Amino acid sequence: MQLPPSAPFPPGEGRLVTPVANGRISTSYEPAGPLTIADIADRGITLAVRNWRTLSVLILLEAVPVSIMRVAVPTRGPVYWTSFAVDIMLVALLYSAGILTAVSRTPPPPGPVLKAAARRYGAALGTTLISVAWMMLWTFVAALAGAFAMLLVAVFQSPTAVVVAGAVLGGGTALVLLPRAGLVAATMLPIVILERSSPWDALTRAQRRVNHDTFLRSSLLGLALFAVTVAPVLVVGAAVDAIVDATHLEALRALAELLSDAVSIGLGTVLSTVAALDLRARYEGTDVAAELDAAAT
Repeated sequence: MQLPPSAPFPPGEGRLVTPVANGRISTSYEPAGPLTIADIADRGITLAVRNWRTLSVLILLEAVPVSIMRVAVPTRGPVYWTSFAVDIMLVALLYSAGILTAVSRTPPPPGPVLKAAARRYGAALGTTLISVAWMMLWTFVAALAGAFAMLLVAVFQSPTAVVVAGAVLGGGTALVLLPRAGLVAATMLPIVILERSSPWDALTRAQRRVNHDTFLRSSLLGLALFAVTVAPVLVVGAAVDAIVDATHLEALRALAELLSDAVSIGLGTVLSTVAALDLRARYEGTDVAAELDAAAT
């Protein structure tokens, strides 16, 4: 069943709005679920492949300007660091467009989704910054736990025991905290874009929905999103940095940027959107998996 744009979702909060008023983009999603993690991956990949043309344009709009800035000015000067600010600003717009692309009934042209994303740009940028700060906070907590363990063991044990204690407690804390924190961060922007909530309200809703899910499932889902969308970016970035340091071929950074954006925009935004819809459905008790099936065929 497709609800009209103004209809609320019973019995939960928020509403799904049609992103473009002139009807050029027609949404067909209510929150998805309940889905297994494999279902989320399957639907995400299906939707990414289906919308590859629009997503490819979004990837290039992110990769080209940032790559030019980093390759043209490879030294760690003001222009180089400005590229990271440009990256964040583009991410807010293009990730939002990727979310709208994922929930469109038919593959949309890039123009309408970018125009629709621009209408929520302020909220999207705020959400992006909050999600980054959120992950930095929980990473610091995990690091602090490791440092505390090292401090305690240092009084009684050898340097080797200190390192082991820090790695075990810090790594264990990270494994417990970061997957679910990452899931909250990943689902905030879809909530802002699809439910027209504020950034802080999106953080509250994302936390509530992740906490409502079981600890094991939400942790595994957070790890799965990390493994698919973040880990490849980190590996490629580290490998390219090592190659550039050895060969001084700065142009390779453009390739790393392109591959990273292909993963994060082309797949990450779609998977995060499906995961956000699934978590909402589980929290609200709705069952609209048929809508996802219809959109993915």
